[in-house]
Amino acid sequence: MQFKYYHLDSFTDIPFTGNPAAVCIFTEFPENNIMQKVAAEINLSETAFIVIRDIVKNKMLSDIKWFTPSTEVPLCGHATLATAKVLFDEYPELESIQFNSKSGLLYMEKNKEDYIIMNFPIDDLEEYSFSSEFFKALGIEKSVYSGRSKNLLKGLIEIENIQNLEKITPDYELLLKNISIEELRGLIITSRDYGENDFVSRYFAPWVGINEDPVTGSAHTVLAAYWSEKLGKTEMKCEQLSERKGFMKLKVNNDRVLIYGKVIPIIKGEIQI
Repeated sequence: MQFKYYHLDSFTDIPFTGNPAAVCIFTEFPENNIMQKVAAEINLSETAFIVIRDIVKNKMLSDIKWFTPSTEVPLCGHATLATAKVLFDEYPELESIQFNSKSGLLYMEKNKEDYIIMNFPIDDLEEYSFSSEFFKALGIEKSVYSGRSKNLLKGLIEIENIQNLEKITPDYELLLKNISIEELRGLIITSRDYGENDFVSRYFAPWVGINEDPVTGSAHTVLAAYWSEKLGKTEMKCEQLSERKGFMKLKVNNDRVLIYGKVIPIIKGEIQI
C-alpha cells in the first residue's frame, strides 16, 4: 500500500509553531487498525485520513477520519484545517470543501487573507462538578465556572487570570485515576484576556493519549459558545497558550461556529506499508 502523506503546522503563520498534524490521502479507507498503526507511527497528536469522493465545479466532497496515536476521535479541528490546506493547494480551483465525518458535515472555505474558514457545529455546555481531587491534580484552588460539553465530552474550567493558566502543570496520572474516558475525553482550561485577544486557553487530553495539545480547533466549538454568551460577542480573537502557541478567530452563527486559521506546510511525501 502506498499513499500520499503531508505534515503541516496549523493555527499559525510561523513554521514550527502552532499544532502539527499529518494528512494521509487514500482512494478508499483501509481497515481502522491500519489507520491506527499509521497514526501511532507518525506519532503526532492527530492524523487525518481522507478519501476524495467528488469534485463538482469548484466544490469538493470528501470523507474524513481522525486518529491520535492511541484511538480514533470524533472531531479534530487542527487536522481538518491542515487537510483543507493540502486540498486547496493541490486543487487551486477549489473554493470550498465539504467533509463527511462522525461529527456531521464540516464545511471549509478559503479567503483572500490566507485564512481557511472551518464551519463546525457548536458543542453546548452543561454544568459539571469536578471533585476536589481533580482540581488538586490540576493545581487549581478555585474556578469561575466548570462544565462539560454535551457531544464531545470536553470539560471546561474557567479560572481568573492568565498567569494562573500559564502555571498549570497537571498530574496526568491523578487525572486519569479521577475520571474515566467514558466521562471525559479532554479538558479545556480558559481565562479572559484583556489584551489583544478576547480569551486564552490550554487543552489537556491524557484520556486519548495526548497530555497537552498545542492548539485545539475542536475545543473552540465549546469555547465559542461559552465566551460568546459571556462576553456578548459573536466575533472573537483567541490564543492557545501551549509551548508552541497558536491563534485563531471565531465567528458564532446560531448553532455553528466559523473558525479562521492559517496553516504552514512542512513536509510532503509518501508512505509505503
